[in-house]
Amino acid sequence: MYRVGKSIITASLSLLATAFLCAKVDAADQNLQSVHAVEQQPRPATTMPATQQTGEPAQQTTTPAQQSKTTPGSPALKPPIAPATQSINPNLKTIQIEEDYWIDPDRPHIADSSVNVPKGLWLQENGFQQSFADHTGAFDFPETLIRLGIASRLELRYNTPNFFTGEAVTLNPSRAAVTQKQTGFQNMQSGFKYRLGPLAPTKFQIAVNPYVAIPTGFSNESRRVDGFIKFPFSQAINERWDIEGMESLFDPTGVDGRRNFDWQNSLVLNRSWGRQRNVFVEYVGDLFQYGHMSNLVHFGAAYRPNRRNQVDLQFGFRISHPAPIAFFGFGYSFLLGSLETPKLTPSHFPPK
Repeated sequence: MYRVGKSIITASLSLLATAFLCAKVDAADQNLQSVHAVEQQPRPATTMPATQQTGEPAQQTTTPAQQSKTTPGSPALKPPIAPATQSINPNLKTIQIEEDYWIDPDRPHIADSSVNVPKGLWLQENGFQQSFADHTGAFDFPETLIRLGIASRLELRYNTPNFFTGEAVTLNPSRAAVTQKQTGFQNMQSGFKYRLGPLAPTKFQIAVNPYVAIPTGFSNESRRVDGFIKFPFSQAINERWDIEGMESLFDPTGVDGRRNFDWQNSLVLNRSWGRQRNVFVEYVGDLFQYGHMSNLVHFGAAYRPNRRNQVDLQFGFRISHPAPIAFFGFGYSFLLGSLETPKLTPSHFPPK
């Protein structure tokens, strides 16, 4: 058995040595062929100066353009050589198109986009939503969010007061069910988003989005200035799939004047077809300081016919009780500003 094993090892080493030598020989042959190919290339013909052929200086004729570009004692100019970028110009154009900015709204998912609006562009998001809860219903619009790019990584954000109408069923002192209708405007919000990514080596995108809610709404809205902060993020898996999400900290003031801290986390699985279409599924959970945890699942899709416009739809339902039973909505977003100059902000929708 020992001799058999020794023979196998010896044969394996011999095979490896033979393969190594063959690879060396092939490499040497390739180098030799390349040398012969260089030597066989036609060389430019060399001519002797006219003074050496006839003994008399030859008269050189130059065009006016050559006279304007030459100086006494300088050799004749060679034909101009085109820059290297011209030979690969089509590729460069393709790359540039892939790097141009496409509209990238926060909607329709609850997690914000991790990419800011480039400098000089105005992105406006609009939509409406109908939700249903236990013995209640609510409708709100126009859900307008204005995003203005003021630097390469920075945008200003402004949520206009949202119009809200809803019904709630409560019990009066006689223990009879009474339907109460609430109609009015909600508080406006203002803040900014600063993009921190992409972070090497996976080009992980993350941004920070602090903002405040200013009391401009009707009576059941907060009467205080409430501060919030969000951390949207995204990570591309491949050309078609990416994971997005957001960690948020809210500190709203209730109708009774007491704050109820809310830690919200959302996670999105997104499927894209180029930069024009995508669908997603999202989980959203809210952990409140007072009250039960809210959980819901969210679905949606978006379509971008061009770089400036997007239409979207979304719907969802609750997993645990505090969340609404179900909801659905539609939206439209548009982009204003010049798109002629290159935009350095990459969109998380993979190029096609």
